[in-house]
Amino acid sequence: IKLKKKKFLKNKLPTKVEILNFIADNDSAISTREIAQALKINKNNLNYLKKELQTLASLKLVELIDDKFYIQSE
Repeated sequence: IKLKKKKFLKNKLPTKVEILNFIADNDSAISTREIAQALKINKNNLNYLKKELQTLASLKLVELIDDKFYIQSE
């Protein structure tokens, strides 16, 4: 019996902190698609990004308005 080798990700997925830093570095609100393109997240891992963004929004670290994320100003 031949076992299939697991495919490992070539690129490491970004952490919440890396995603948060990327959003903070942008002057204006940014969409999920733009974040995925900039952080080189492929379509297979898009759900991961969406989940991380939802977590950041629930922690009130980012705000979602008109399907775009931005850092809340205090």
